[in-house]
Amino acid sequence: MKQLIFTLFFVGWYCFAEGQEKNTLWRGEFEIGEMRIPFRFELLDSADDRGFVVFVNGLRRDSFSFSRQGDLIHIDLSLYDAEIRASEGITGQLSGWYRRQTVSGTQQLSFIAHPLQVVDSVGATDIVLSGQWTLAVNGEDQARVLLLEQSGKRLRGVVHTVTGDSRELEGELTDSSFYLSGFTGSKPVYLSGKLLPEGALEGRLGWEPDRIHAFAGQRSAAGASILPDPYHLTSLKPEFDNIDFSFPDLEGRMVSLSDEQFRDKVVVIEILGSWCPNCIDQIRFLAPWYRANKDRGVAIIGVGFELKDDLAFAQKTLGRLRDQLDITYPLLFGGYADKALAAEKFPALSQVLAFPTTIILDKKGNVRYIHTGYASESTGNYYTTYINEFNATIDALLSEPRLDLEGQSPVSNLKN
Repeated sequence: MKQLIFTLFFVGWYCFAEGQEKNTLWRGEFEIGEMRIPFRFELLDSADDRGFVVFVNGLRRDSFSFSRQGDLIHIDLSLYDAEIRASEGITGQLSGWYRRQTVSGTQQLSFIAHPLQVVDSVGATDIVLSGQWTLAVNGEDQARVLLLEQSGKRLRGVVHTVTGDSRELEGELTDSSFYLSGFTGSKPVYLSGKLLPEGALEGRLGWEPDRIHAFAGQRSAAGASILPDPYHLTSLKPEFDNIDFSFPDLEGRMVSLSDEQFRDKVVVIEILGSWCPNCIDQIRFLAPWYRANKDRGVAIIGVGFELKDDLAFAQKTLGRLRDQLDITYPLLFGGYADKALAAEKFPALSQVLAFPTTIILDKKGNVRYIHTGYASESTGNYYTTYINEFNATIDALLSEPRLDLEGQSPVSNLKN
């Protein structure tokens, strides 16, 4: 197999607030076999050997704390049950490792970084990659969407499927070849490829050492309906009229959907995992949304499926998620992080295809909508469409009467 070495050098502008001391922008690099996956970050030092690291991915910023002890640096990525430990050499380069817990065990990658010399421009090109592309990925039945924005040779983009997205990636175009990658504190992701003479794309997409896939891409019209409708992938089984469950909360108390605290309310159930980046993006929308709307008669329940089927472990991981993202609605522990197991724990559902999966109940307790996956802000119109539909759905359900109407039966997936 031809050796694959990705040595993308990121260049671009970077702005600092007026009067703020300029901190160092770094170029980091993970090693996955023969590959090098680059990303950018900024270290914001303070006087007490503590500070923040900000991962820079296009327009997206993700901030985490770090500490120094001599020439040793520890970056706390505990939100993802992960960390980076590195030492600073005499040349100023950082070297060490990144480690995180995954469903299949512990993953450790070598890590190096050096200060990045910022360049204002990367030149012009006649090649235009901006727009929406449909990706057919080897070994997958469902298509993916690649959304690209281009400025000269500089690229920003995101890969999106019905189950979630890659978060924002950045990179550049060299002749007819392009490279994008990103790291937001969870797993590193990269996309590489080239524009063929006939206008198609071919390349590779990867996010794990053993999850590297070849793809072929075709340009598609902006807004074209490529992905399946996320509201029609999971439904109630024919033999079920509705759902119910009982799971422990983070204090070990059993919480049921039939509890009085959820009576006569529109209820949003989020099937999630603290290890899941798309779940965290959804929580970053839902947590402040709930604080602003809870007095309207709406409730949210998060049911977490974690990397161990152990309540004490979930109390740590889900508790950390609750504290760091300021979650004020109930978080329950559903069990081990497996979609088939999650479907068993929700036996009324036809299937669980993704973390997150969102179930919306009306004030009578009827399942009205089931939504698979989540589209983050990086997906543009996919995100705004979801947010607008979510708000319109809740508004409509809140306007309905609480009392059951004679002869009315539960309805599932009534997306208009």
